[in-house]
Amino acid sequence: MIKSLKSLLSISIGFAILLSSCTKQEETSDFIVNEGAVARLDSTLQAYVNSGNVAGISALIYGKDQEVYFNAFGFANKEKNIPMDRNTIVQIYSMTKPITGTSLMTLYEEGKFHLDDPLEKYAPEFANMKVYQGVDENGKMILVDAERPVTIRDITRHTAGFPNRDNIPGLSDVMKEKDARSYENTLTVMAEKIGSTPYGFNQVPNGNMVNL
Repeated sequence: MIKSLKSLLSISIGFAILLSSCTKQEETSDFIVNEGAVARLDSTLQAYVNSGNVAGISALIYGKDQEVYFNAFGFANKEKNIPMDRNTIVQIYSMTKPITGTSLMTLYEEGKFHLDDPLEKYAPEFANMKVYQGVDENGKMILVDAERPVTIRDITRHTAGFPNRDNIPGLSDVMKEKDARSYENTLTVMAEKIGSTPYGFNQVPNGNMVNL
């Protein structure tokens, strides 16, 4: 999973660099997929396949309401020699993020909240949070008060400090017991369970998070 996420992140960064360079080269605010841009996109995508990071990859770009680029490289099923193409069905993770992120930014543009508003202002379940500091000689969790409340900005940039690993002594047991991600939970119950679970990261005043 971690390797897949790192590969996806690398691909995303690569696309960002490519798109940025294309824009600068054209010296215009409108992104134009010209022959040079297509060549760079093709070579980058092919490189991911050649490196073995992915078996197959495809990209589709729309500009001004029309398709301006599509290509596919590698295999949808390498063992069966089935090539990647436009109709290949793939599993995409975390698609709730762009949907909720768009909704959140729409509300922000309407002035409904400020990025540095504390999360507890809208979800009181996250007030008076504790931060995990390890375990003592008896295996009991060591907890301290959070340096500051988590903000909406933290939520949008993934620096809230919510734990998500299954190998944290003491804390992972609490997460398993709470089972906040159970499909049986309502959103309110889920928030209550996450809010009653200590943060897995140390919060400091400048907003940086230190992985414990």
